[in-house]
Formats: sequence, structure tokens, C-alpha cells
Amino acid sequence: MWITYDCSPLLIRYNRDMNFAVMTFNMDFNKAIKRIGGLVEEHHPDIMCLQEINTSRENLAEIEELGYELCDYANSRVKWDNIFGVATFIKNPKIKHVETDSINLPSGIVEVVDFLLNGGRRQRTVLSSLLTIGNTQLRLINIHLSPYTTNHLRDKQIHETFDHLQLRNEPTIVLGDFNYPYHRSKFERIFKEYNLTEATTNIRSTFQSTIPFLPFKFKLDYVLFKGVQHVITERIEGRYSDHMPLISKFSLES
Repeated sequence: MWITYDCSPLLIRYNRDMNFAVMTFNMDFNKAIKRIGGLVEEHHPDIMCLQEINTSRENLAEIEELGYELCDYANSRVKWDNIFGVATFIKNPKIKHVETDSINLPSGIVEVVDFLLNGGRRQRTVLSSLLTIGNTQLRLINIHLSPYTTNHLRDKQIHETFDHLQLRNEPTIVLGDFNYPYHRSKFERIFKEYNLTEATTNIRSTFQSTIPFLPFKFKLDYVLFKGVQHVITERIEGRYSDHMPLISKFSLES
């Protein structure tokens, strides 16, 4: 069956059997965990890439109770005696998890402070998951770059991630919190060098400060892709955390 989405000014048709929705959401050190159920019920993402989620077994089980399968998680930061990181979940019988590995990123001041305060280094990592949809493989990259640092370090972290992708030819989606608040043109040049396209050009901001009387906004969260057909990307409105979730729909049909 063919359905049509009005993604003005283009009309894009895709095969329902090969379409899927991916959500990325920075949970603000797990503050949004109780809101995930409502998001899932309303938007039904097939894949969820979460950042700043508490990676304890008990907390991850709350997502699994919503019917999602945990592909894997990686730790990034210790705060308030809890460990937070990134986690990738899937919920669709058409989508199968094959394997997940991690990409270690260069460290910044936050990671150094964590090392000094917690007596053990928590490496900032990116989750690289290989999935299958039907007979087609999909590479999914769940990313959370260092906050409270300069773009110089984030550039190194991006290159580390994208160099990993150059070794692979699968259709690919890279999404998450890039923490890249300024010099967007440089960021754009970098991902275009790796033949990635942005699915979030229609999104102006994804982060709003929670500091009273300073409601500044930034675009920190992105969805990038290659080898798949982008249908539409939407920002989910509401104050779930200091970030707003993004949901992107894709098709593996050309």
C-alpha cells in the first residue's frame, strides 16, 4: 500500500512496510523518564535514541515495560551518585537488532572532572547499532557530544564518529545531542564532507534554558542521514526536559 505525506513543497510517497520513525531525546539527567510513556503513546516511535538517561537496570526496565527492546547503552557521566549515558531502544517486529558497538570519543573538561571526583573514568561514547528492516541493513548512531566545552573538541568527536562510518556502506542515520550551539556553517561543512544530509533543516531550536528570566534557545539536537529517504521531521512541543524531542520518519524505499 502506498501513502502520501504532504512535506510541502514536496510530496513524498513511500512503502508502509519499509517506513519507520526514529525519536531522539535528551532526557535532562532522567528528569523526563515519567513523560516517556505519554510520548510513546502519542507518537509511536519505532526506534528511540535517548541521551542523559539513567543507565541503571531498574531505570532501563521502565522503558522496556513500554514494549521496547534495549539494543544497548553506554555510560557517559556520573552525577548525583547516578550514572547517565545514551541508550537505544526498538519496538517494531519488522526491525531486528543485530549488534551494537561503541565509539570512544576524545575527552573534555567534564570528563576530566568526573574522573577526579568519582575516582574512575567514564568514557564518553557513541552507540553504533546495526539493525535490519526486512532484508536491508541500517546503521544507527546515537550520539551525545561533550557539553560545557568548545566546538574544537566537538569537531574532534564528530570526526572520530564519522571516520567510523566511512568504513561502512549501510544506509545510516546519525542523531542525538551534538551540543553545537554556534558556527553552524562549520558543522554543516563537516557532515557534508561525509555525504550526510540534515533532516532537521526545518527545526530552529531544540533546547531552552531552564534558568529563570533567561529563556535563551539553541539548536543542539540534529538528525543526519544517508542511503535512506527522509519523509518528515517534527519537533515535539512541550517542556519534557530542557530539550525537546525530535521525531523523524524515513523510508528504505528509493
